[in-house]
Amino acid sequence: MEPRHTKEYYENEHRRFESNGASGSPEWMKELRTAAMASFAAQGFPGSEKEEWRFTNIAPIARQDFAYSPNTDYPALTPDAISGHAIDANEHRFVFVNGHYSERLSAVSSLPAHASVCTLASPDAHTNTELQRHLARHTDVRANAFAALNTAFLSDGLFIHLLPGAVVSSPIHIVNIAVHLPDEPAHVSYPRVMIAAGENSTATVIESFYAGDERMSFTDAVTEMTLGPGSSIDYVKIQDENLNSFHMHTVTAVQQKESRLNMFSLSLGGAIARSEMRVGLEGEKSECTVNGLYMADGSQLTDHHTFIHHKAPACASHELFKGILDGSARAVYTGKVYVDAIAQKTDSKQTNRNLMLSDTASVDTQPQLEIFADDVKCTHGTTVGGMNEGIVFYLKSRGIGGITARGIVTIGFAAEATEKIAHVSSRSMVDALVVTQLRKTLGNEVPEIVHSGKHDEKE
Repeated sequence: MEPRHTKEYYENEHRRFESNGASGSPEWMKELRTAAMASFAAQGFPGSEKEEWRFTNIAPIARQDFAYSPNTDYPALTPDAISGHAIDANEHRFVFVNGHYSERLSAVSSLPAHASVCTLASPDAHTNTELQRHLARHTDVRANAFAALNTAFLSDGLFIHLLPGAVVSSPIHIVNIAVHLPDEPAHVSYPRVMIAAGENSTATVIESFYAGDERMSFTDAVTEMTLGPGSSIDYVKIQDENLNSFHMHTVTAVQQKESRLNMFSLSLGGAIARSEMRVGLEGEKSECTVNGLYMADGSQLTDHHTFIHHKAPACASHELFKGILDGSARAVYTGKVYVDAIAQKTDSKQTNRNLMLSDTASVDTQPQLEIFADDVKCTHGTTVGGMNEGIVFYLKSRGIGGITARGIVTIGFAAEATEKIAHVSSRSMVDALVVTQLRKTLGNEVPEIVHSGKHDEKE
C-alpha cells in the first residue's frame, strides 16, 4: 500500500520546483505542469488493486523520498567517459545528467536541412508552436501516474522536429545518466523527449539510460512521437542502469497514413524496471513493429506493457518480446492489440517467449486481443520454458563443451529479437551488451552474436 505521505511529499517538492528550478518556464508549460500535478495528486502511485499493476509492486519506489536535483556539475563525468556509451561514430549525441542537458558532455554536429533539435529549457523551445501543439497532448496523464509526475516536473528534455522531407542519416542519440555527489540524497530524474516527424521524413533515434554510480536512483521518463504521413522512425531504447535503481518509462506514438515505426527496447538493469509502450495507428496503411528483449537475474523485476490501437483500415502491427530470466528474477509482459470496427484489413501478430535459466525465476505473461472488425488477420501467443536440453545434447555430441553449448542456445534465443533492429550500429551495441550480460551468468564461453545480415537496412 502506498505510504500516506507520498503524495504530500511530491506536492511539496513540486511547489519548491515551481518557485525555483522552473520559474523561467513559459506560461503554457506551467499550465501543463499544474494540470499534471493535480492528476498525480488525484491518483497517487498505483497499487496492486489496479489490473495493469497486479504483478508489479512499486512500493519500494513509493516509500522512498527521491529528491529533484537541478545540478548538472559532476566533475567525474567527462566527455571521454561518455563517449564509451557512443553507438555510432557519426551520431548526434545529446547528454542529459539527472534529466538536465549538459552541453559540455554532448557531441552534436550540424543537422541536415529541414531538421532541428532543441532542449526544452531553451528559449527556442519556449516559443515553438509545434512543440506546444504536441507536447503532453498524446500521453494520458489522468490514467498514468508516472507520466503525470514526469509532466508535473517538466522543465528540460529534447524536442526533435523533422520538417516534411527531412532525412537525418546519422542517428540522434540521447544519453541519460543518473549520478550523485557523495553528500547528495537519492535522486529522481524526469527525462522527456518529443519527436515530431513531418511528412516523408526519416530518422533514427536512440535513447539510452545508464548510471554514473551505484547509488539508488529513480528515473521517470516519457517519450512522445507523432509520425506524419509517409514518415519513418527507427527508435531504439537501451536501459542498463544499476541494480539499485528504479526505472519507469512511458512511450507514446501516434501514426498517420503510410507511416512506419520500428521500436526496440532492451532492458538489463534496475531493481524494478517498467516500460509502457502505446501506439495509435490513426492513418490507413500505417505500420509499426514493437520488439524487445529483457534480461533479469537475482531479485530483479522487469515489466513491459504494450498497447497497440488499430484505428484505421489496412494497418499492420508486429510484436516480438523475448525474456531471459535467471536467479529469482521476475518478469511481467502484458500486450494488448485493440482493433476498432473501422480498422478492416488489419494484420497483427503478437508473440512473447521466455527462457528460464533457473527454477526460481518466474514470469507473468498476458498477450491480449480485442477485435471489433470482421476482416482481420490477428494472432498472438506466448511460451515459457527452460533450456532445450535436446539441442544442448546435440551440440555436446559434436564436441562442444556443456557451458559453450548452453551459451550458443541462449545467444540464439536472444538473437532472434535483436536481429530485428534495423540500424546496424545500434544492433551491434545491443548485441555486445547482451553477450556481456550472459557471460556474467553462463561464463566467458558464451559466443558473440552473428546475424545473417538479411535484416540489415541502415548503417
